[in-house]
Amino acid sequence: MAALVFSSPIVGSAVTIPEQRPPRAAPPAPVEIRQAWRVTLPLRTIDRVTAYHLLDGIIYAVVSNGSVHAVQADTGRILWSRALVKPPGVVYPPFIHYSPEFYGVGFTLAHEVVLLDPQTGSEYKRMLLEKPAVASAASMADTIFSAEADRHCAAYQLKDLYQRWHIVTTGPITVPPIFLNDLQTVFLTDASGDYAMLWASDREVVYHHRLGGAATGPVALDNQYFYIATSDNLLNCIDKLTGAVRWQFRLPTRPQGGPILVNGNIYQALSGGGIQRIGKEPGRPNWLHADGTRFLSEWNGRVALLDKVGRISVVDSVTGEFVGSVPTDGLTDGIPNPVNSALLLTSAAGEMRCLQPPGSDAASLARFRPPTTQPTTRPSDPPALVRPVKE
Repeated sequence: MAALVFSSPIVGSAVTIPEQRPPRAAPPAPVEIRQAWRVTLPLRTIDRVTAYHLLDGIIYAVVSNGSVHAVQADTGRILWSRALVKPPGVVYPPFIHYSPEFYGVGFTLAHEVVLLDPQTGSEYKRMLLEKPAVASAASMADTIFSAEADRHCAAYQLKDLYQRWHIVTTGPITVPPIFLNDLQTVFLTDASGDYAMLWASDREVVYHHRLGGAATGPVALDNQYFYIATSDNLLNCIDKLTGAVRWQFRLPTRPQGGPILVNGNIYQALSGGGIQRIGKEPGRPNWLHADGTRFLSEWNGRVALLDKVGRISVVDSVTGEFVGSVPTDGLTDGIPNPVNSALLLTSAAGEMRCLQPPGSDAASLARFRPPTTQPTTRPSDPPALVRPVKE
């Protein structure tokens, strides 16, 4: 296969990228699939779901009237519904909070952060912010890290709601901060392209570097690296411990949102349409599905993508070759699912369907659910960063 060669602006060495070719044209071939569950949220006709989020086995549907509905992802059972703000108030994507006292889900609103019980929706804690939020917060056991207006990131103690520290970034913050429990640090990136790691206890800088563009969506991470899609049409792989850029992949156009990690693969949506698949390790085959609009799930060497004509396209995970299609029954949007093989289709009217692909593990639906006994703290390894002793 012919190859295109681009130069890496940071690493400085040539990066060989397989030529981007759309999947072979083929007539839609139906793929056998079964429906695991279907549910419609109890919405008024004037209400619309503005966003769906899959988090720790629960789907959270944010509605235009300021309410949130929680649905159990493995069964479709509606757990609870709760009003959080008056319209047109903002509700940022949820985050998980772990502490010895409480395992919960957090919602960041315009001027406060609310912690709820994921199973009942009952309120555990509500915290006012000193400045308006601009993205979802992050949390450690006793602290909330808030991305705020005027280029502020602040740490608030949950016990007394006191602001422990704050920093001012180079540019506005547009994506959520990340708390790393194993390192006890916070990772930030801003609209100037700056990214930094700070010690969570006192904001001291571990490292501070800059990319050539701003993050276009949330930062993804695994055990070793951060993955950041930036406005200069790059996907950047960054070493967690040092902040060094390990590799960069040049995308054919500007990315839309952040990357999605599934096993050894990265899926990145592109502005104007298209899903780019990138192998996490160099030398893996990469492909572009030009008609894709959203990644849905991956199983047994197959990838399910929503496409521009409102159907599910199933492609080979290694080559990107078209395999077949799945009807959506009018549900033309979906929730990315990096957890298992289930396909989650949605509509703005509050309808959801869970589809189970052929040849996938039937028990995989159960893996939506976190352990029955929730951990009191996040599991962690011994810290890999050691703070230098000040003389």
